[in-house]
Amino acid sequence: MKPDETIMTVEQAAEMFKVPVLTLREWIFNGRLPVIHSGRNVMIARGALETLLVGTCELCGERFRRPNLRARFCSTKCRQRAHRLKSE
Repeated sequence: MKPDETIMTVEQAAEMFKVPVLTLREWIFNGRLPVIHSGRNVMIARGALETLLVGTCELCGERFRRPNLRARFCSTKCRQRAHRLKSE
């Protein structure tokens, strides 16, 4: 973690990034999201969560907000083009 990086509670992170609290807790439990333990509190670094939620399109290279962790393309158009290229 960078010294000037913002850390927040799970609830604050959920509100800021519009992600359900239970989803964040699941990602923490599964090891997908690194956390900082401060006594009984669990803190999340903003950069770690942004890295998890922002993806790069496999076709055009554009960065996009992932609707889920399996998303690989920035739009339906890119997904359809990739499917057509794969079929050829």
